[in-house]
Amino acid sequence: MPIDFKTFGASKAEPPPSDPIEIFRRLPKSENLIDLHVSQAEVLEEWNKKRGAKDTVIKLHTGGGKTLVGLLIGTSIMRHSGEPVVYLCPNRQLVDQTIALANSYGLDVCAYVKGKPLPGPFFDGKSLLVCTYHAVFHGASKFGTPGRPIVTLGGVICDDAHSAFSILRDQFTLSIDRSSRAYERLISLFASSFSEVGMVGTFEGIAQRAERSIIEVPYWSWFTKLEEVRNILGTTGDISESLEWQFLRDNLQYCHALFSGNAISITSVLPFVDLIPSFDKCRNRVFMSATFPDDGSSILAFDIDRTAAETAITSSSLAGISERMILIPAVTGAGEKSHTWVRSALKAIAGKVATCILTPSGTQADSWCPPASHPVSAEGVQDAVKFLTDGSDKGPYAFAQRYEGIDLSGNACRILIIDGTPTAMSAYDTYRAVVLNGSRSIDLWVAQKIEQGAGRASRGPSDYSVVLLVGDSLVHWISRQRNLQLMTSATRAQIEIGQEVSRHIESYKDFGDVMNKCLGRDRDWRRFAAEQLADRMKSTEAEESDLSDASTERKALRIWRDGFHEKAITTIVRHLEKKSLDDATRGWFFQLAARIASHWGATEKSEEFQKSAYLSNRLLLKPRAPLPYAPITIVDDQIEKVFGRLKSFAFRRAVLQEFDDAMQPLVNAASSNQMDAAMEKLADFIGLKAQRPDNTSTNGKGPDLLWFLSNLDAWVIESKSKKLAQNALTKEEHGQLLVAGVWFDSMYPKHQKLLVSMIPSGKCTDSSQAVGVLSLDTTALSNLVTAVRAAYDEISHAVLEGEQLKQRIAQVWEKYKLTAEKLSTHLKPLQKN
Repeated sequence: MPIDFKTFGASKAEPPPSDPIEIFRRLPKSENLIDLHVSQAEVLEEWNKKRGAKDTVIKLHTGGGKTLVGLLIGTSIMRHSGEPVVYLCPNRQLVDQTIALANSYGLDVCAYVKGKPLPGPFFDGKSLLVCTYHAVFHGASKFGTPGRPIVTLGGVICDDAHSAFSILRDQFTLSIDRSSRAYERLISLFASSFSEVGMVGTFEGIAQRAERSIIEVPYWSWFTKLEEVRNILGTTGDISESLEWQFLRDNLQYCHALFSGNAISITSVLPFVDLIPSFDKCRNRVFMSATFPDDGSSILAFDIDRTAAETAITSSSLAGISERMILIPAVTGAGEKSHTWVRSALKAIAGKVATCILTPSGTQADSWCPPASHPVSAEGVQDAVKFLTDGSDKGPYAFAQRYEGIDLSGNACRILIIDGTPTAMSAYDTYRAVVLNGSRSIDLWVAQKIEQGAGRASRGPSDYSVVLLVGDSLVHWISRQRNLQLMTSATRAQIEIGQEVSRHIESYKDFGDVMNKCLGRDRDWRRFAAEQLADRMKSTEAEESDLSDASTERKALRIWRDGFHEKAITTIVRHLEKKSLDDATRGWFFQLAARIASHWGATEKSEEFQKSAYLSNRLLLKPRAPLPYAPITIVDDQIEKVFGRLKSFAFRRAVLQEFDDAMQPLVNAASSNQMDAAMEKLADFIGLKAQRPDNTSTNGKGPDLLWFLSNLDAWVIESKSKKLAQNALTKEEHGQLLVAGVWFDSMYPKHQKLLVSMIPSGKCTDSSQAVGVLSLDTTALSNLVTAVRAAYDEISHAVLEGEQLKQRIAQVWEKYKLTAEKLSTHLKPLQKN
């Protein structure tokens, strides 16, 4: 009789262990994994001590074996409680990889199958259920929603929790395509709402599909028309039957409504995870994450307990960190020809070394073809990954928006090119990126995407790859010291090493030789990389302000939905007392308080909050009530301001990309608003203090722009940038400038002023009598922009620090006539037409 090892010795067997390390010890081992990494063992041991906590956050380095840790913890919870446990992944491909990994170790797992009941072994607490976040978080979830039977879970393991915010938000977002009748009805319903916020032109452009912007319906209009919205959506068949509508139909008051030329998106302020009671009430939730210094996005996504995030389980071990040679071609001797170097190298290695390119868009991915191929469909991406993994094709492949979800370990990818800064995809992410531009939360989102992208090619301690960071926007982003601080300590250290190595690359031959040091497993490079990584690695604790931002937003929403408006507002107001908030984020919180007050019916309070929101962040909704004018009281020292800007960059030449991006509206066709904003930024680059008084309550008397040259001198600027090149300044327009001058005298009686007309032609009509008015015409403006760029170009080459650098800035500013005393030489008298 053949021996059945499944039952052999079963009568003597003791209950299976629930300690995760002991579970691993009893698993069959493969040639590739004989024992746990030190980092894995450390976090498993620590979790076992805290296993009674409802929420636990575990952080491991990318490629450090998070999946195995999560599977062991899930198995431990299942064996200890005897209850069902779910393991959640961001996408189907990662589900398949997780199941394959579990099977290779002999761990009991089962797959979620769409359209079929949940598996029996899962209900019996005998097998982990592995599925996507989408499978759990939707309006007809098999795990139950309010009013339906609920599946009691013993545990939930959330893999890649740091990337789940956008995934969960999509589940609580109703997208209404332009082709839908509901789109037309909603556009018509809110047509008058945008006049109150000065966005009639933008709204009309969206309605005519001539505008690419995304705008939010003013919340006060949204609240007053909720029943009409509910009626429109509830009687539109494809919408009323959608899974998203099941979540939102009773919660529209807690939603943003975002209009674009392609669709209308109605999305929850934050994901309503409590609408899945199985998840919300689960007694043991484990959130697996990379070692980012900020877990704010996980708090926003899952409503994680803040204490759990602040006391995340981590390991100080370097085990699990893969070797990455990160190079930045733009800071090599190639300079502006760095793209040519990368293209030449790509052609040389095509078909020889497995190579991938990550881009933020399909258009950018196409720009690498040939020699690269750009798989567009999900099936095409899967095929490309398969070919790279089995070695049947080495690419290069260009992938758009694939910063996560594909694993290219080992020989599947040895050279990874990341081209450009990651950009938002959904309407909400785009909206948030615009209104919170420059805020820490958006920079953190970018950091996480770059981090995830860089981790596609190196998936473990024995893995290695060359990573090239290219594209002006990406090089500019990583050059900012504050942005580097948002990366994990390992990636930040590897980027710093890469900056140092890149600066020593002088020729194209050097470029190829350096990459071959990594690819050829040069002993000296490996020793240098390991030693430098160990020396530079420092753990970065999440700053209080970061977690308090997310936890305050989450807490306020929870209290608001419970019906305690005043308490929710108080929570936000207390948070606004923190001095560490940047202006963009401060405005965001003021607007949230205004939204809650408006819903409460406290109109006066709401309008005061909205004024504060707009004064902090002019990209938010303009209040209906008049805004007070806030005079400028302190003017910065020019040289100190320029010095501070340069010091914010890890490599100074990146300041030129920042300047070029800021000046785009002045060199390309743009709206008046965009051009005025660019002029405000130009003043900032020169080292001046600037303001746009016409954006506030000046009753039409204030100028478009003020440039303060010193504490006693200013330019009063009226912008006529959209006039045709041949058109002259009229008598009426001259009068407008004179009114602005009178207003300035009343606000700043001790200041001297210059009246400046920013008119393309530099001319005035005979009747205007524009005596004493200077012009900044198209040629003069172009010359000024060129002078500022040349000045920054010159000082960015200076190998100086401290006082010596300040002295050099002063010399260069004098040379290009950018000092307060000489800046007016760039202006011209108005000429008669």
